[in-house]
Amino acid sequence: MARPLATSAVGKALLSLKPDTEARSLVHRINAEADDPRFKTSPQDLMRELADVRAKGYAETCGEVIDGIAVIAMPVRPLRRQSPIAVAVGGQIEQMERKKPLVLLELEKFASAITEDDEARVSLTDMEVLA
Repeated sequence: MARPLATSAVGKALLSLKPDTEARSLVHRINAEADDPRFKTSPQDLMRELADVRAKGYAETCGEVIDGIAVIAMPVRPLRRQSPIAVAVGGQIEQMERKKPLVLLELEKFASAITEDDEARVSLTDMEVLA
């Protein structure tokens, strides 16, 4: 089952990397194509959620997409010529609530490691080109 961008934690994390005008345009398209009313959202609500994701640094769902399952997703800023990605952890709601601080810490470390590795690789490539 596809999980539309506008309702899943990973989708919201990815949309948070887009400019508001692009995110708003995408939600209109998503709503037009969604068969299941649960996967439709108002553009105003989504824009508030994206502002929250940008402020907190992560998106989360708690049973809205899959009953009994919570997901925390963190956007990873794209570097040169790379597509944006998000890293996520999901599990039973009770476990995710209990372990949320640890999950956020580990997601942050993972996202930072990806960015640092990519920055090092880009810097090395740039240095090789200059040599």
